[in-house]
Amino acid sequence: MSRKHTAKEFDKSNKWLVIGVDLAKYDNTIVGITEDGEVQIIERISTEDLLELASEIQPTTFAMEPCNGANILSLNLQAKGHEVKTISGAAVKDWVKVHLAGQKTDRNDALALAHLSRDTMLKPIRTKTVTEMRMQSIYAARKQLVKCRTSILVSLKGMSQAWGILFSAQRRNLKKMRESLEDKVELLSQPVVDALLQMIDSVARLDKEIEALESVMKDQLSQDERAQRIQSTLGIGFVGTHRLLSTCGDPNRFKGPKSFAAYYGLVPNNKSTGHNYRVGKCSCHGDAEMRSCLYQSAAVLYMQNVKNMLPDCALKQWIDKKVSQKMMWGKMIIALAAKLARILWALLKYDAYFNLSKAGLSRSMLAQQVK
Repeated sequence: MSRKHTAKEFDKSNKWLVIGVDLAKYDNTIVGITEDGEVQIIERISTEDLLELASEIQPTTFAMEPCNGANILSLNLQAKGHEVKTISGAAVKDWVKVHLAGQKTDRNDALALAHLSRDTMLKPIRTKTVTEMRMQSIYAARKQLVKCRTSILVSLKGMSQAWGILFSAQRRNLKKMRESLEDKVELLSQPVVDALLQMIDSVARLDKEIEALESVMKDQLSQDERAQRIQSTLGIGFVGTHRLLSTCGDPNRFKGPKSFAAYYGLVPNNKSTGHNYRVGKCSCHGDAEMRSCLYQSAAVLYMQNVKNMLPDCALKQWIDKKVSQKMMWGKMIIALAAKLARILWALLKYDAYFNLSKAGLSRSMLAQQVK
């Protein structure tokens, strides 16, 4: 059994096999394991002191969970010559439950990370680049503004309906909304009208801010040659392209198109036992935002096919075949989103543009045709 003891600082002359880091907002807990199996624990160390320690010890492996701030710390540690493994929190929780009777503490989490980093079968989470982090920050800011705008509009329509002023759910003409409220000033009173008009002004302001962020997103895409190939795909817009490029990484790290679809949670869960092969619901693993973009793109393609706007191609034949099999709408959208993901993988891997004559082909044929 390995020896454990709590220390105020690590012996910098030791050769550390791995260092597990349980991140916190200010003070972190680290557990280091030497080549001799000795375990040292530091319960409180700031991020600045941790980086200073990393610059003074020999190159080793750092392990941490994918919490807020983990990615930038990983980049800083890699710049100092260390290897960084980001491990899923679910794996840490299971390890603590099995080996430490479920006693979840900061030191136990750090110890679990140190041991899990040596598991060759456990696949670590990829560290994002600075460019990807910038793209995701812009995307997150736009999402929050859109959420605020939607919330204000819903509240505005609800309060207006209480006074008998009805606005269509699908329409959003701010000028007509303003005129409708001003016409009811005698009923509502001027202070109430002014309050509702302030909400309309807030929506107009948010529209401009969202448009400005979308311009930034388009500028970021214009600097990446992959964006043009992705946007050539039917149903894929600049928002989906932006999210894909900020999450997918190198397409060569995937075994094939199915692995790419599974990365975004577009494959069913496997519930097989014995000789009974069963599949469950969609796994919904991976990035939920990108999966949502693929769902929306699939819905666009499906509606184009319903309205006979989709050109005659293998993809249209595939959709018609699924419709003839009376596949439910929800399953159809998931299946079509998975096919779009496989097509996008092929475009990224083989540096190709979307081609209607090749879309809808089987995975093996698609890979051969794109070459």
